[in-house]
Amino acid sequence: MVRFRDNRYQRFSSEMEDMLDRMSVSYCPECGSPSQMPDPRAMLSSREGQSITMVCPECGEFSVVRDAEGWKVSGTDIPYIMNGETNALTRLHRFDPSDYAGEDEALLEHIILLCQSAIEYRSSGDEDSMEDLVRQAAGLVVEATNKGIRDSDSTYFAAIQLFITLVAEGYYDDATVTFYSSHLAAAVPLMEPITASGALGMCAESMMKISGQASQIVLDAYDGLKDGPPGFQDMEPSERCIFLEGMAMAADVLGKKEDLMSFIAKDMEEWKAIASDPDLTEDDIDGLFVFLLAISEDMVDDTFDGIIDMAMGVADACSSTVPYLGDSLTMLLYEYRFDNGLHPYDRTKDLEAVIAKYSEPKDDLEASFVMKSLAFLAAESEDIDEAIGYTERALDMAKARRMQDSGYRGLVMDIGMSYMSLAEGDRKLQHAAQMKLKKMGITKDMLKAWKKAVRDE
Repeated sequence: MVRFRDNRYQRFSSEMEDMLDRMSVSYCPECGSPSQMPDPRAMLSSREGQSITMVCPECGEFSVVRDAEGWKVSGTDIPYIMNGETNALTRLHRFDPSDYAGEDEALLEHIILLCQSAIEYRSSGDEDSMEDLVRQAAGLVVEATNKGIRDSDSTYFAAIQLFITLVAEGYYDDATVTFYSSHLAAAVPLMEPITASGALGMCAESMMKISGQASQIVLDAYDGLKDGPPGFQDMEPSERCIFLEGMAMAADVLGKKEDLMSFIAKDMEEWKAIASDPDLTEDDIDGLFVFLLAISEDMVDDTFDGIIDMAMGVADACSSTVPYLGDSLTMLLYEYRFDNGLHPYDRTKDLEAVIAKYSEPKDDLEASFVMKSLAFLAAESEDIDEAIGYTERALDMAKARRMQDSGYRGLVMDIGMSYMSLAEGDRKLQHAAQMKLKKMGITKDMLKAWKKAVRDE
């Protein structure tokens, strides 16, 4: 801030105002309500920082102080996470098993508080505290499972997923990963079927990354679940789907391709039954798309073609209620093939069918299917002039609908980058491409910035 001669302060910029708003709001340690510094500007101006006063709309004023160990609630030993969003850490600090109806409820709540507090620590940048709490949560999952404590709210799954996420991001050493993954995998047969199948795949993946092979514990758990848990047919169709998808993920990690396709075939039959409901909505079918995105992440061959072909049967079953599912699956398949360098491709007729179907799009969604199809055709083409023609058609459609100014701006920018790549090495063509994009309000510098942002993601 710049002090003027009359001792007034220059006003904060809008960016500084936004930062102040974020920094000056934190949680009440008692009730968890969002709490505000009464005068953040004065506090910044006075350069205070070791002691901060906040006001909770429910509980009133409270203070937090900072020492060598970090922030604490004034006058207590309760740790505090500045700019956090919940009071999970306070509740964890005060956790007492005797406050709950029984051991089952207490253990499950303890796992939840550990995970919630770890997430808060992650948002504040305290990675050491985050790692420690997630490790404790993983250990409690094993303890609770071995005690036969049933989990109907996916608490175990959430904790395991958080642990495996940190494993994938490199937060734990190999010995720690092996120890906890082995114990979690050994507890899999005692878990609820849905949690068991999901946990199995995650444990297998974490151990495979370390040793390159699955442990016997994982293989035994897989064999025990392969034919379905007791009462499988009594489960809800959506629950059977989740179980089968978890087993498919595990089979994929373990390299059991035949099992993978078998699980997915069964899964798609379940989805067809769900899709035949006349009251089906897009939300009801979202789970299928999430699974297909997940299963495609680690694939590098053309196995995904067969999976999408089976999923098309689901799209046919709900063509009247979710009419765009088939088009979305086509786009997903081509995006997968494009990302994995699977060219040239002999199913471009699928793209041509989408273009013909929406030759006169009624909205931006239908136009986006056409634009994506044209972009994929350009990527498949071995003729530069043909590729440029497809790309220009896509941009012409975007320009006519002003999609560069809508929620589809990202798609337009991606196609713009492809356009410039096609023109690379030809000065005349590059100039024409720049002029075409400039008329849409897209400059070369904007494309460079977009490309950098995509690369840094």
